[in-house]
Amino acid sequence: LIVVLLFSTILDLYQLTQPYLNYEGHPENLRDGRSLESFKAYQILWSMSQQNGPGLIFTDFDYDCQNNTTLSVITYPFNAARNPRLDASQVKWAALFINVNYRPYLQKRFPDSRWEWVAEDLNVNDGGYAVVIIPITTENRGVIDQWAKVHSLMQETNLLWYSQSRLNWPAIFQSLQNAYPLSQTDPFLESIYWEKMAAYYYKKVDFKDCINAYLQAINRGYPTAGLCFKLGDLLLALKLPSDAVNVFQKATQAPLDLTKASASLYQLQHR
Repeated sequence: LIVVLLFSTILDLYQLTQPYLNYEGHPENLRDGRSLESFKAYQILWSMSQQNGPGLIFTDFDYDCQNNTTLSVITYPFNAARNPRLDASQVKWAALFINVNYRPYLQKRFPDSRWEWVAEDLNVNDGGYAVVIIPITTENRGVIDQWAKVHSLMQETNLLWYSQSRLNWPAIFQSLQNAYPLSQTDPFLESIYWEKMAAYYYKKVDFKDCINAYLQAINRGYPTAGLCFKLGDLLLALKLPSDAVNVFQKATQAPLDLTKASASLYQLQHR
């Protein structure tokens, strides 16, 4: 039995790691796009840490981090936003792993930010992720500190999610709501907060509140094409094509639209 289990473990490990030895050599439909984006993001962030030391990497702002913790785990050694052994007050840079369509809004706030679109060649419907590097300055230190406090609160919610064998939904939503007083003063945090709320409602299969959360993210925060596309895609799945058309149109009118909203509109209009 030990021999069989050992052989099985070795085979499983090979199957798990082999695609990453040369992921570009595998067909696109066999790749895990989320992990590939995390892997590419890690390469950028690791290089940054080698040059400038640890940074504040806000991995728990990612709406999908309760499904994929890849980036949170592999950046832990140099992420002062998660690793308590690192002094967050001494870091010189911060980073985001967010949908690429946030770029016009955040680049206006942080002109010196560096953007890397890690999903550019992955054919992702909502545009996929980008890595944003923000140099921390005297002028933006207050904003970054506020983000760090909200990130810590959202991290507690994600840890609560993972620690429960039987989900206590009231406790999860109450935990996330603790982050709202600090989030509602910043349009970026408003979008992040409501998008994460939508993700949890989706997990709960509460589509009515999920739709409302997306609307809050769009109306109270930054109305990015990515948020509009996700809402439109959900409305389409719920067989509400007229509502989906309106949201897809709003996505195409955003300052940056790297989603497939135009393709979705075309298909709906020619059905």
